[in-house]
Amino acid sequence: MEKNYEEFRNENLEKAYLLLKDFMKFNDHWIEKTKKADYDLMFQKTSATAGPPVVKKQNYVDEFLSLRCAGDVLNVCNPILNARKEISESMALIKKIKPLIIPHKGKYNILDLCAGNALTSVLAVHLLPISNAIAIDKRVRDRQWDKVKRFHYVFGDIYNNSHFRFFKDIIDKDTIIVSSHPCSTLARQIIKIYKESNAKALFIMPCCEGKLCRKYPNFIRTKIGRDGIWCWDLAQDIGAKLSKDNRCLSPKNIILSHVRD
Repeated sequence: MEKNYEEFRNENLEKAYLLLKDFMKFNDHWIEKTKKADYDLMFQKTSATAGPPVVKKQNYVDEFLSLRCAGDVLNVCNPILNARKEISESMALIKKIKPLIIPHKGKYNILDLCAGNALTSVLAVHLLPISNAIAIDKRVRDRQWDKVKRFHYVFGDIYNNSHFRFFKDIIDKDTIIVSSHPCSTLARQIIKIYKESNAKALFIMPCCEGKLCRKYPNFIRTKIGRDGIWCWDLAQDIGAKLSKDNRCLSPKNIILSHVRD
């Protein structure tokens, strides 16, 4: 007998929860199971003084686990080396691009460069009303990509000239380029691809620092740190806005965003 959607979803969420529980650290919160594999994460902090309990804000991992699609996403993208960190990075990017996409159902497509396990683009397909998503990485990963609708995983090296031309061919004015934690010069190359395209927007969360193109006073370096200087230097290439998402578990939690009119 075929399983109905609810049974299938519950099994997937059960698996997803088991995959993540080794990463979860339950300090002052707990998980309340309201029905089979349907986990509503409840946060409560008791005040020393009399009064109602204070409800704590969900972190990104907890918010992700409460999503109906959490099991489906993890079962496709796993194995993930550091699940808690990468989930929080992808959720931060999704939160950033959501306001641009929501008013235009089915209009935009996502191009996820240096995609790795493609967590960001797979999550985008499940959560946002996009046309489609393409994830590109130079390392081929063996996953069940065919289980994700409106999604393609493509081998590609952003430094390869012929591949570079391919990227430019598939990018149009309704493309939103995203990238989660590209290292060093990869971030600069992604910005170059964006600059030479007519893509609608770029949202990128850089990782380790690369070579700076500009000089900065020492007091600024001390004030905003190496990661801040690196992201600022990248941002000046396209006049991008910088925002820091403290709900992201990675210390590299600055997002560059640029949206064309």
